[in-house]
Amino acid sequence: MAQEVRSAGWSITLDTDDIGRLLGFSSSDSISEEEVAGLSDTVGSPPIIKEQYNATSIGSTASFNGILIKGDAGQTAVETAKDTGSEITLDFTDPAGDGYSFTGFITGYEKTAEKPDSQKFSADMRVNDKADITAAI
Repeated sequence: MAQEVRSAGWSITLDTDDIGRLLGFSSSDSISEEEVAGLSDTVGSPPIIKEQYNATSIGSTASFNGILIKGDAGQTAVETAKDTGSEITLDFTDPAGDGYSFTGFITGYEKTAEKPDSQKFSADMRVNDKADITAAI
């Protein structure tokens, strides 16, 4: 039977450092395409060109956000990766230990502060490699 996937209890880890006070995350894939229909690719009478496309590239990104915690090792590691442009691997896992491992680099980082809320952060990542994580049984 299919089981609902809940968001409570998920965590993000950079190396061995958990990123504290997460509020949310997302990942997405986009596929670029190119039209390849020729003048002879027609349908109907009178003939009209039937569009045809090929995929040309696939891009993946991940985003996450949370409450800013001064001295949090995971948040500090993300900021360091952002400042240096270094490649990192983030593991997004649920309470059972299943999830995704994303390797790439930080492309955007923002801190916000609005009263009466806590300061928050958000980060965007270009994903060059991703893999499923399956918890050890």
